[in-house]
Amino acid sequence: HALGIGIYAFLVAAGIAVVITETPWLFNIMTYAGAAYLAWLGYKAVTVKTSLVARTTQVQQSLSLRQAALNGFLISFLNPKIAVFFLALFSQFVTSESTLTTQLLMALLATLCDGIWYCIIASIAGHGKVLPALRKRAVL
Repeated sequence: HALGIGIYAFLVAAGIAVVITETPWLFNIMTYAGAAYLAWLGYKAVTVKTSLVARTTQVQQSLSLRQAALNGFLISFLNPKIAVFFLALFSQFVTSESTLTTQLLMALLATLCDGIWYCIIASIAGHGKVLPALRKRAVL
């Protein structure tokens, strides 16, 4: 997830978001790709034969680190709202005089914040006492 966030943060800090917003066909491709991915995730969630709670153990054993990283990346990278968020956030700091170092630091900060946040959430949610409580209250 943090990798997708970092890519968007760097692109916006580098001013490429202006190109995306000024090129409607490129923005449409990103929007439709994101919508298709979210629709696919929704379809998989609706058509699954077992509940999420029942599959949790299977997913933990069968989902490789590479697949988990790819899923996290796709969820963030195919979400066009993230580009809009960073455009709103960074627009007050990005100027035509911004150096590459400044742009990289802005992207690195966003990447680290996102990565650290999700590591904290995963650590808490995966804790031996918390995980059974979450599974007990699972809706799907």
